[in-house]
Amino acid sequence: PTTRLFEDVVRGKLPFVLPMSLSLVDVRDVADAHILAAENPRATGRYIVSNRFLTLHEMLQMLHELDPEVTMPRVTIPKFLLGAFPWLDWLRSNLVGGPRLLNRYVVRDYGYREPRFINTRIIAELGWQPRPIEESLRDTLSWVRSVFIDDKRAAPAS
Repeated sequence: PTTRLFEDVVRGKLPFVLPMSLSLVDVRDVADAHILAAENPRATGRYIVSNRFLTLHEMLQMLHELDPEVTMPRVTIPKFLLGAFPWLDWLRSNLVGGPRLLNRYVVRDYGYREPRFINTRIIAELGWQPRPIEESLRDTLSWVRSVFIDDKRAAPAS
């Protein structure tokens, strides 16, 4: 679903912004965190590997600033309508086909809660340093374009 979101953004097929929030991290930073934990004998327990909290609107605005070709949706859905979207997504999936992208659990966790995480422990104990989120977003846009947009033979994102 995340890749699909970026593909829709690049294709200009995102008609509106849902009032949802995300805590983002680059997959390369996750891999670095695993390596740090595996190679550090002082590593114990679990670590939160999260970089930056953004609303979906903030993330889309950042994508637009990184690449002006990315169009910003003009409409932001009011929060009180958010609960209807899992049903609308189910309907879309059944009528048009394609995977479900939004269910009531996603809406609950990302629409009605703010998934903010504190990464200070992994930074202090293991020296983990995530890359700037702008770099992650720029690289994601580039990757989505190269795989799903530029290569006409590629299958749609899942």
